[in-house]
Amino acid sequence: MKILKISAVFFISLFIVSCQTTSENTAEKILETAKKVAYLSDAKLSLDALSLDIEKSKNDNLRYFSPNVYQTVVQLYQDGLSYYNNIINKHSNASLKNKTKQYEEEKLVIIDYVAKSKQKLALAYSIKSTVETTLADTFSHQQRLDELDVATLYAKDYKLLTEEINGLVKMIAKGDITEAQIQQPKLLNKMVAIEVRSVKQIELGGLDQEIDQIKKTQTYKNVPLSFGRLLVARNKADVTITVNPRDTHNIKLVVDSVKYELAHVNHVHKEVTKLKNIKSSHHESYILELESLLEKAAIGLGLGGIKDLTLAQQVDEISNQGVILKQNLLMS
Repeated sequence: MKILKISAVFFISLFIVSCQTTSENTAEKILETAKKVAYLSDAKLSLDALSLDIEKSKNDNLRYFSPNVYQTVVQLYQDGLSYYNNIINKHSNASLKNKTKQYEEEKLVIIDYVAKSKQKLALAYSIKSTVETTLADTFSHQQRLDELDVATLYAKDYKLLTEEINGLVKMIAKGDITEAQIQQPKLLNKMVAIEVRSVKQIELGGLDQEIDQIKKTQTYKNVPLSFGRLLVARNKADVTITVNPRDTHNIKLVVDSVKYELAHVNHVHKEVTKLKNIKSSHHESYILELESLLEKAAIGLGLGGIKDLTLAQQVDEISNQGVILKQNLLMS
């Protein structure tokens, strides 16, 4: 805008000076001078409009989708601007003595630069649209990987995937659309594989470390049944993520199940360890302690003494009372 204002002042000055130089100026000469000024002004306006288009296009990432074509866009603009500046410098004496026809021709040269640049800019946008349409699934999956922060989790693999994506983009920019379409499914399979691996790392990575620690310390030997249930839950979670790494609802369910079984293994191990350390003469005290805990639950549910029952029967009584109370609540 600043350049445009300076140019306007320059042209107005040229017009005024040329109109005031001698008394020989006629209406025809004044008109000719006005035409000369208008030709150069039109050329500058065209360049300024193109400059704005190029500036706006920077946000559309055309350098990525069609680097060679976009470079031509910029080069044509720069060539046109350089040609215009040479004209301004040539006529800096404010004489405008050259023939009107010459100014018109110079304007047409600049307009030609602008037109060719706009053609290339339109081509760059067309290539961008073709790339985005052809590789829509790829770009969508790349966004998913970015959401998972795969670039951090598996930096090397992510870099290789990015290079393959860039390769497909270059293919399309060169016109090899069919080849890019052939190559895309292979890339998508790789992207799915790394998505699955990433989701497993995010959801199960920490839990796997705890499970490995149980194996390393051989804790599982004291609780083989509980540990077996933990492994079943872990395998189910693994399969669920493999089948559909975006099934967030079911993934949460199976991961919560792993967490539950892991906590259960740890608690049972503590109880087993505690029991192993109890002398046979204290076994009765251990059983009575368990009965006291069950009695608290029974009393809380409105039951009387239940110690005349076996431990399994006591649990059944508590469970049945709970069902009765729940039904009463629903009916009230």
